[in-house]
Amino acid sequence: MEIHKDYCIVMTKDGQFIKKKIMAGAYEIGDEIIISEYSYQPEAARVNWVKNFVVGAIIVAAITAGSIWVIRYMKEYFSPVNMALTARDTAGEETRIEAEESQADKGAQEQAFTMDEDQEEAVVYGSVYSLEEGTRIEEEIDGIMFSYEVMDSVSMYVKLENISRTPYFNGTFGINTLLSDGSPSRTLNPITLQGFKPGNISESSFILKAGETQFRLIITENNY
Repeated sequence: MEIHKDYCIVMTKDGQFIKKKIMAGAYEIGDEIIISEYSYQPEAARVNWVKNFVVGAIIVAAITAGSIWVIRYMKEYFSPVNMALTARDTAGEETRIEAEESQADKGAQEQAFTMDEDQEEAVVYGSVYSLEEGTRIEEEIDGIMFSYEVMDSVSMYVKLENISRTPYFNGTFGINTLLSDGSPSRTLNPITLQGFKPGNISESSFILKAGETQFRLIITENNY
């Protein structure tokens, strides 16, 4: 294949290139020569060697890539910033737990306060009514004749009359207006009745706001 001053490059029949010492002028390019020290390597053996080399190279590359990823992950996760963030998150979790415990204590206190109030006032009635213009309702509720009328889109007239035979009625008629989606709008001034005897009448007027389409009536009665 190549001829130099004191050696040549030959190619074997199985495709290997070998450097062979020769005397100058002994051969020309294209001549066939016999090399006694040449050892023939079968194609299958060379293929297996190449395959083993490739598999080993892949394994080494995978180990190297995995090591680099682990090093980067450890540096990022255990960096001072992440350690500070972890400490802050832990402190935030402890603060949230303390806040929830405080809220639970507050809820227990409110419940106890509500129970004390319930011993003095009891809800005897609750219902929802329409605020559509022109609506007029009249009904008897626990000895009290309750009636109301929506005069126009901005005013409502309420009338209460004691039609029972009990000595008197002590309680409150609370009115909470609602929006069209049922969410609360506001609480109107409650109608408080003390010593409300049979035949007594109470009349009240309320100004409505735009968007208020209903109201919830809650009647509480004093237990004393």
